[in-house]
Amino acid sequence: MDWNQEYDVIIIGTGAGGSAVGWALQGSGKSVLFLETGDFIPQEADNWSPEANFKSKKYYERAPWFDVDSNSFFQTQEVPAVGGKTKVWGNALSRFTPETFDAYEEAEGLSPAWPISYEILRPFYEQAEQLYKVHGDSPEIPYAYPGLPYDSEIRPIVNTWEQLGFPVKKLPLALDVREQGRCTPCQRCVGYVCKVHGKCDADVTVMRPLLEKKDFQLLTGATAKRLIPFENKADRIDSVEIQWQGQTRQLKAKQIVVSCGAVNSSLLFMKSKSKTFPEGLANSSGLLGKNLMFHNIIGLGGIRLTHRPFLAQSYQKLFQIDFPVNQGKANVNFQAIGAAPLEHVAGPPLSWMPHIARFLNKRTLLMTMHNEDLPKTGNCVRYTEDRVEIQHEPNNDQYLLEKATVMKSAIRKAGFPIVVMQNLIGSKLKMAYASGTMRFGNSPNDSVLDSNCRCHDLENVYVADSSFFPSAGSHNIGLTVIANGLRVGSHLKSL
Repeated sequence: MDWNQEYDVIIIGTGAGGSAVGWALQGSGKSVLFLETGDFIPQEADNWSPEANFKSKKYYERAPWFDVDSNSFFQTQEVPAVGGKTKVWGNALSRFTPETFDAYEEAEGLSPAWPISYEILRPFYEQAEQLYKVHGDSPEIPYAYPGLPYDSEIRPIVNTWEQLGFPVKKLPLALDVREQGRCTPCQRCVGYVCKVHGKCDADVTVMRPLLEKKDFQLLTGATAKRLIPFENKADRIDSVEIQWQGQTRQLKAKQIVVSCGAVNSSLLFMKSKSKTFPEGLANSSGLLGKNLMFHNIIGLGGIRLTHRPFLAQSYQKLFQIDFPVNQGKANVNFQAIGAAPLEHVAGPPLSWMPHIARFLNKRTLLMTMHNEDLPKTGNCVRYTEDRVEIQHEPNNDQYLLEKATVMKSAIRKAGFPIVVMQNLIGSKLKMAYASGTMRFGNSPNDSVLDSNCRCHDLENVYVADSSFFPSAGSHNIGLTVIANGLRVGSHLKSL
């Protein structure tokens, strides 16, 4: 490691966004250094252990955050490892609909417009789908890999809902199920690290191939502490201060990309406050850390008390249904998850009765419904000297609750006599979809980033995670983060 080298680009974070920026920089001749707090997660038995992934949270960040609304601490959903949260994602990579990029009325308020259109992001969506081997079926989207088939257990459920008039669609899934691929049907995707590397995540799919090339380096165990401006030029960052093996070090770069996640990226800028930016670096708009958004989530479980388990040969997250609230816009998204260890994810009383929970595990089809949380400046991230504070009051959930009642009836008609609903609106599970804390826009008065995701106040710093979202959308955010990372990287490549 040459500590005196000035890199062309330093990328802080190796998750969906940061790795995508690096991928787009291939062939540019630029020297690129990735910084990652964690390390590679080994292939080990605990990858597929329910206890390790859902109970002890082995692969998750240990430092708790403070929830202002409940006046209590909670464990984060952050994964300090190469690949970040993509290591445990459910690998459903859907595009945002074209309407998401326009301003429109949601059930309880306005969902704001983006400064770029769907057409600008379209080619990067296609690149991302190709890169992550996304399997999907859609007349509007040219997927390189076909959608995964329904097995004999899932097909009757889909048929029933189609007969009831629901527009059932296959979920686009990022899995290596090509001939000679590493993925086989199982119920160990959502919330698990993949033991066989069959799940396409940022580590296996992007980072490992990149690191085989001479222009790319990775420093693990390196935690970015603050961004340091030039002494005589406050609008340009000179170096990144890191903590590494108990030492404080500084690394220089011409361009810096921050991709630590919607909460941690904003925290890094807050911790980097200076005389010019006493309220946090790049915060002349006063919006740093504000407009924090999640997805409102409801969990559903359909229980089939048959003598034999099902889902044994199914992939997880096979299908979805979109419910429009007005003008055909998909404002509530329903997804079939598959099976999960109920003794760890369902909470009381099943968590108190593990034997019954295990009996139900493969007789229960788990589903989720979610819609977008609207941006509010009072929903925010704050940093004090001793803790990270999250303040968030849920909103825009009434239409979601109405559609959940509709789906409970539909689930019974599909052969599940018992249906259980768990209202997760406001729970910390929502942290998996955090976004919006450094929104992008055309004016420095009402946004932190410009349309290329460069800080309005800093000429050489970009942000490439979900912080940039002006609205949260109703679909999984992963593919949009990857596509935008490719777009940001393409812009940097041209400089």
